[in-house]
Amino acid sequence: MTDASGAESEDSQPEEPGAQTEVTPSGTPAPQGESFRWAPDVSPSDVADLMGARETVRRASEQIVGQLKSLNSFKSRLDELVGLTKVRVPLPIPAVDPALLKQVRDVARIKVDVPTLDSGLLKQVQDIARIKVDVAVWHASLAKQMQEAARIKVQVPDFDFGVDLGRILADNRSRWLEAMRGFAEAIKRVIPENLRDLSTDDLQKVFQVNNEDGTSLAWAPRCAIVEELLQADDVEARSAIFVENAAAIADDIDASLAMVRVADHGELRSMLMEATAAIRHGLYGPAQAAAAAVVDVVVNVHMLRYLEYSGGQSRNQTRSHFQPIKLDEWEDATLSDVELVLVGAGIATIFQMWGDGSGRTSFNRNGTAHAAGGHAYSPAHAIRSVLIAHAALRWIDGAIAGEQLLDDAA
Repeated sequence: MTDASGAESEDSQPEEPGAQTEVTPSGTPAPQGESFRWAPDVSPSDVADLMGARETVRRASEQIVGQLKSLNSFKSRLDELVGLTKVRVPLPIPAVDPALLKQVRDVARIKVDVPTLDSGLLKQVQDIARIKVDVAVWHASLAKQMQEAARIKVQVPDFDFGVDLGRILADNRSRWLEAMRGFAEAIKRVIPENLRDLSTDDLQKVFQVNNEDGTSLAWAPRCAIVEELLQADDVEARSAIFVENAAAIADDIDASLAMVRVADHGELRSMLMEATAAIRHGLYGPAQAAAAAVVDVVVNVHMLRYLEYSGGQSRNQTRSHFQPIKLDEWEDATLSDVELVLVGAGIATIFQMWGDGSGRTSFNRNGTAHAAGGHAYSPAHAIRSVLIAHAALRWIDGAIAGEQLLDDAA
């Protein structure tokens, strides 16, 4: 709608029959013929204003009429839309399994009081939900955390013994006995049965024999043979003891293998029992070859998977996992460290570089695999190989079986 100011700017006058009224630039009508005269009291400017106002009203009327037509058109379209909304179109809905529908309804009944959860815990749960875990590969530090968790801590009461030693011991006798029993149970869990009667000095010698010979004295042979081996001066002297007691050692290994119960280890256990049978018949070469193959699979597959090392040095990390302490660090070692070296201190030894006629005189897996018929083979090395393969298998079997028991209990 235009305003009056816009109409006033236009130079227009109403048309008269037979004549056209002219307007001067000042807005005053031009002189007319004798037939038309303005009344004395009428101002020519007033007449011009009246003509402009009439034009403005005319244009406003046209706009209003146009808007009314638009409103009528809009109302018609709106009525059409309302009519469409009243039409019901059937949609095909697939049938829902009744069992699934019941599960959905059951889940819908569960009420979780989220505000009562600790905000930090809730954030951790939300973060965990975003993590995609590749079960086959874990963070390398997990094995270290497991080792730390395996360290046994015995809580010993802290008393002021200068006050009254006798009274303190009497009053806290039950706590002391409980602590000592816990310590004794810890020793039983980490020290193999055939080594529990040995002194601390003898346990250090077991570690040395495992490392120098590339073998393991854990769980087999029997304690009497272990003590004899600890009295020998060097590798050659121990070799004679191994061969002299070959049949008894084979029996001890079989008795220990009976404790291997994880299903995935059944075939490896059978191969080692075939190796002990070969030793009884004097077939040392086949026994050593079979045992070397078993220990390679146990260490480089089963142990690596269990310890969850990753990266280019994962195999070396697995092998060195069983040698966390040195002989001069023995006094500061934890029971967990002692267990590892008593079982597997020879694992790193058997995977060292080896050349025929050079290198250490210990049993060597690499030499056995790549120098068949050479100096890597001997009757004593056959017995050493079966001993360390059996110890490695029993260790990983016990570790996995323990985790399965915890999972079942949970």
